[in-house]
This record gives sequence, structure tokens and C-alpha cells, in this order.
Amino acid sequence: MADSGVAARRVCERMIEEGRVEVNDKVVTQLPVFVDPYADKVTVDGRELARARRRSAAAVRAGTPPEMTRQVYVMVNKPPRVLTAVSDPTGRATVSELVKYPSPVRLFPVGRLEWEASGLVLMTNDGELANRLTHPRYGVDRVFEVQTKGFVDPGFVVDLEKGLNLKAQRAAREAGKRASPIAVKMAGRSHGDERVSAKTSLHATVKPGGTTKLIDLFGEAGVKVAKMIQISLGPLKLVDVKPGQWRILERHEVQALKKLTAGKAGSAPATRGAGARAEGADRVR
Repeated sequence: MADSGVAARRVCERMIEEGRVEVNDKVVTQLPVFVDPYADKVTVDGRELARARRRSAAAVRAGTPPEMTRQVYVMVNKPPRVLTAVSDPTGRATVSELVKYPSPVRLFPVGRLEWEASGLVLMTNDGELANRLTHPRYGVDRVFEVQTKGFVDPGFVVDLEKGLNLKAQRAAREAGKRASPIAVKMAGRSHGDERVSAKTSLHATVKPGGTTKLIDLFGEAGVKVAKMIQISLGPLKLVDVKPGQWRILERHEVQALKKLTAGKAGSAPATRGAGARAEGADRVR
């Protein structure tokens, strides 16, 4: 409906819930509603929407290439202990298994999220955007909410940030890789005994360009992590999706991501495909 220009996706969802939409002459009111855009009859307020056009037999015989696959952008709220990958030979659960997209498109996670971490994972079949979002030239920040066990003194945050970066650089050198710069700031603290039951919330901003295992780094710095949640990727925020669930990105969210990575200095990096960065160990990029 949104692709046909009826209204924004959220408005279309309300129209369905209000009983204003029919699929094959039957009123639908429960979300989600999956349809075949080539075959199903969709009517909104009594007006039938145009169906997608298939290639003609003559076009097939002439070898006319089919239309390009529609670009899809999905936000997943990854739970802990789920692998940020398309598949896993050892049988661990993956983010791809959480997404039940109705059309046969192959979606890849953009970047990686640690095994024990949770939060925002962007999945898409747009290889160019995926590479721009993870390439250091475009400087797309990731922000993590780090919930610690116990109280962290605000005065310690500056030293913590320096220590994390030093440890990340040392680990990266030993592995022959680059470290992602990290910035840390205080986000809040719950009430309780300062040394026992208090909880501290920190925001860690990670720049692209290398590999960084945040949970391990905090542990080496003497800070125990209770939870680590990726809450944003550039302008994209983790909203309207519960843990283990997914949703299609709004048009303005996709536009914001593309705008952020457009017009940067230098030529764009070569597109390796959206899945090029998706395989391998769980690391934060």
C-alpha cells in the first residue's frame, strides 16, 4: 500500500486495523498482512490498487532482464546470544532466523553485534548502503547503552574512556587489525547502595574502521557489564521494535541513512555486497 502511494506505512497499518482494506474481496484487520503483489487483489476504501507487472512471454523469450530486486531495509532487535550472521554451521540462532520477510529476498546484517550484546541490527539487500555504513570514510557512529553492575563514579568516565581506547589499540595491533575509537559518557544511575545495588548506565559511541569487543574491554577496565544494547546506528534509532522482533524501516529512516553517507569526501568504496561483512566472528564494528 505504501509503495502504491496510498499513505505512509503507519497510516496504512491503521487503515487495515480500521477495516478499510480488502484482500481478494475479504476484509483484513489483523497485522501483518502478506500478499502476492502480482496476483492478489488489494482494495482500499473500495478502490483497487494496481498490481505489480510481470514480464511478458515475449520479453522472456527476448531475454529482457527482469526488474531489479526491490531494496529492503529491516530493523531487528537482536536478543543476547543470537549470532549476527545469515547462518551458523554450529547451529546457533542467527538474526536472519528472526526475520520472516514475505518476499524471497536475501537480507544481510550490516556490521556485527557481539554474541552477548543486544539491540539494533540493520538488515538489507542494499550492498552499496551497507558498505557505506561500515566504511570508515563515512564515519557512521554506533551508540551502545552499557548497563554496569555497581556504581561508576562520573569522575572515572574520562579515565575509563582513555583506558578502553588504549586496550582496544593494543589488542588490535596484536591481531594485525585496526581499533575502532570509543567515546564514553555518563547516561544515568539508579538508586541504591553505591557499591552494591546501584546500577550505572553509560553511552559508548564507537567509530567505524576496526574491530572492538566492548564487553571484554569494559571487563579488563574493571567495569562489569550487565547489559550492552546498541541503541543507534547513525540517525537510525532503536524504536518500535521489541527484543526478538523486527520491522521494515520507514521511508524517512532510509532517506536519513542515505543522506548521511552521500556527498562524503572521496570516492565511494567498492561494493562487496551486503553480506560481505556479515560472516565471521561476532564483533562490534
